[in-house]
Amino acid sequence: MYTIIKYSKCYYLFSESLILMENLYSIKKIKNSQDRKKVKSFLFLYFLIPLAWPFTWILIKLNISANQVTSSRIILIFIAYIIIILDHSITGYILIYFTLLMDNIDGQISRVTNSGSYYGKYMDGWTDCLFEITFPITLGYYIYTKTGDYQIFSIGLFAGLFYGLFYLTLLRYAIFKKNEKKHEFNGYKKKILYYLENHISENLFDIKYTLFPILAFFSMEELYLKALMIFNLTLFILFSIKKFYVGFYLLNVHKTSSTQNRNYKA
Repeated sequence: MYTIIKYSKCYYLFSESLILMENLYSIKKIKNSQDRKKVKSFLFLYFLIPLAWPFTWILIKLNISANQVTSSRIILIFIAYIIIILDHSITGYILIYFTLLMDNIDGQISRVTNSGSYYGKYMDGWTDCLFEITFPITLGYYIYTKTGDYQIFSIGLFAGLFYGLFYLTLLRYAIFKKNEKKHEFNGYKKKILYYLENHISENLFDIKYTLFPILAFFSMEELYLKALMIFNLTLFILFSIKKFYVGFYLLNVHKTSSTQNRNYKA
């Protein structure tokens, strides 16, 4: 009798926990976990984020963590690349867009389950950078295998390189950001700097990944790759100019060399 009561209590607690989880991790909760007013990309706001909600709900039920989703995304990116190179491009492109969807799923899981971490944020950003660098290289190699045009492969390499340089520019400035001094930019300078800091990368992302399926449908990946190189070069140049300009005003402060002799007097 005692055993029956014991198992009855366990079953009751298990049922209650399922009900609690159902209420806690509903689609509505997932939807409301993110302040979408802060999302600047229309592709994310109107397509990728809403499409991610049911996947997030399922993965939370399966007790899959945000970091596990990010790790799976890395693996899936390279699986997609292999499929593209093996000339099953449509399947590979679909997988590529699913990895963009996964970029929202891991964030939704971390917010809803309150399991976010700096490591997760770093891993997510690193995966984004890895994808942006390797995708044009893979696409360039795929077109090269079909056409024999080595120049298009070079364009893919340069497109990846320019994005890597853009990302390096951001990282290099971020190292010294804590040493910024106060300076107020006014008028049109303030508006331009605000746009560059908060909108241009999202705007170019929308253009790149809205344009790609259209051009791919008409087998115009080569044209897309050339445009992508221009986009990434533009991003690198604009952010380099911005960081040098802003840095001149905000980082132009005295610094003592770490190898300087403290007893030395000029």
